[in-house]
Amino acid sequence: MSLPSMRSRTHLTTPQRAAEERSLQAGGGALVIGFLAGFVVFFGDHPALSGSGSIGVAAAVVNAFVALAAFAFVVGARVVKRVRADGRPPWLYLLDVVALALSHAALAYMGSVALFAIFQQAFIGLRLDAFAAALLMAMTAGVAAYLTATNAQHLTTERVATLLAAFLIMGVLNAMMNTNQPDWWHSNISALGTASSGTASTFNITLLVAGVLIVTLAHFVLADMRVFSESDAGAIAFTQIQALRQQAGQRWLRLFGARGWAKGVGQDRYLHPKLRPVYGCLVLMGVGLALAGLVPVDESEFLHNTGATGMVVAYGVLVIALPWWIPGLGFTFHVASGVFVTGVIVSALLYLPLGYYNLTAMELIAFALIFTWLILFIRQVASVPQQEGAAPVEAV
Repeated sequence: MSLPSMRSRTHLTTPQRAAEERSLQAGGGALVIGFLAGFVVFFGDHPALSGSGSIGVAAAVVNAFVALAAFAFVVGARVVKRVRADGRPPWLYLLDVVALALSHAALAYMGSVALFAIFQQAFIGLRLDAFAAALLMAMTAGVAAYLTATNAQHLTTERVATLLAAFLIMGVLNAMMNTNQPDWWHSNISALGTASSGTASTFNITLLVAGVLIVTLAHFVLADMRVFSESDAGAIAFTQIQALRQQAGQRWLRLFGARGWAKGVGQDRYLHPKLRPVYGCLVLMGVGLALAGLVPVDESEFLHNTGATGMVVAYGVLVIALPWWIPGLGFTFHVASGVFVTGVIVSALLYLPLGYYNLTAMELIAFALIFTWLILFIRQVASVPQQEGAAPVEAV
């Protein structure tokens, strides 16, 4: 008995299988590129794993390149179609794609440098020939391209939020660990972006790209919030809140003699989700962070601080007004939001006027709370069950 031809099974191909095949193709191509690049660069040499002129540096450059190529390989075919389908201007969509591609490339670069530095500490004094170096570069390039392609297959809002957190943490830590000013933390975290720090480009580009990523997130959070407002969960929440606000609002307004206003409390126009203000605050947060990276503190302290302060103010307005703008997110989440805002305020008070710690500690705690809340907010909105048969909102 003969086995059926594999060609007859093409109808069994699923979107998941096709996505996995694209990821494997990207990884396989990157593996070949990494091996050839490593063999050519280190031919006749015996490089170390980490440091200047090492395998780690060459691998980081190659991995950033193959990550960009893998992202373009997966996303490029969808760009024109999405530009035509979306209502956003093409340049704005292109900005999103560029920010996502650069963040993947930067993660591949920084991850490779860190990985080879760790192995150099484990194998002190180890040097390899060109063939072994090429094998290492091939493996890391294949992994970088495969992971990038896999993540780019379905860039949902939650995945972009995770990408933002990983990129920001790795970028800032990289700047901290490689600065030539060991006492930078005596002043503030913005000292990492000054010309004398030695890591100005790393720190400032991290803030700039992270700010653009937040703007990218704002676009897709807006889409997720629309799904939320149209979902059954959102409708039930808005109906329940309408009844509660109507009872409480009329009672308080009548107490103050505003009987005319009390008649309108609880109507739909007061309860319909206000998505644009939420979107605007998220965009302002991203623009503020990008401005802080675009203008280092040693070039213009006023503009740098304006960007950083604007981001914090936009965050505060968003958290405080969110129960009125998006009332159906849930009581627990709004209580948690209040805890986060309180944490930011307490961290500021511990610096000034109490003087418990310095400005750097206050900035690290405040920004950690802000970005943790942002990720929780995105997950909260994206976790709402969608309508039956609806496809998840994808970034690109």
